[in-house]
Amino acid sequence: MLNLLAITVSESTYRVIMGFKIGSFILLGVCALIMIIVILMQSHAEGSGTNALTGSSETYYSQNKGSTRDGWLKRITVICAVVIFLVTIGLTILLKVQA
Repeated sequence: MLNLLAITVSESTYRVIMGFKIGSFILLGVCALIMIIVILMQSHAEGSGTNALTGSSETYYSQNKGSTRDGWLKRITVICAVVIFLVTIGLTILLKVQA
């Protein structure tokens, strides 16, 4: 098997990298659990709230949706998804390191 990204490092550097791996797996698990809980806490909107004649949805609620509970939950969901994405890419690189 061709392993182009295998990197050989010293023993002390390998221990540090193993610490990062363990910390990354813990962070990945915590973010995944938070994301599951936050998604389950979000309310499910039944309608889009648009006006049938004009197609606009200019209401006080739609303008200030980011400061509501659902706005915060959506923001937390996006942050957790980005963290999971970045940690997964980082772990893919770290798992190629050999002692």
